[in-house]
Amino acid sequence: FPEQVALTVYPGAVHGFDNIAQPHQDLRGLAYTADGSGVARIGGDPVAAADARRRVTTFLEALPAR
Repeated sequence: FPEQVALTVYPGAVHGFDNIAQPHQDLRGLAYTADGSGVARIGGDPVAAADARRRVTTFLEALPAR
């Protein structure tokens, strides 16, 4: 069902945004990061997480029964 898949970008949301209990922090010394700095930001985003969960639920409910 590729025509039903959508990409949603949440500006300001970082890795692990769906773990709303996770405080924002920088992970340093990583071997691979997109910008090559070795630093990645993680942390929860309650608004983005709630929207993502809603979208996934809506998507799954719309799939034909098997």
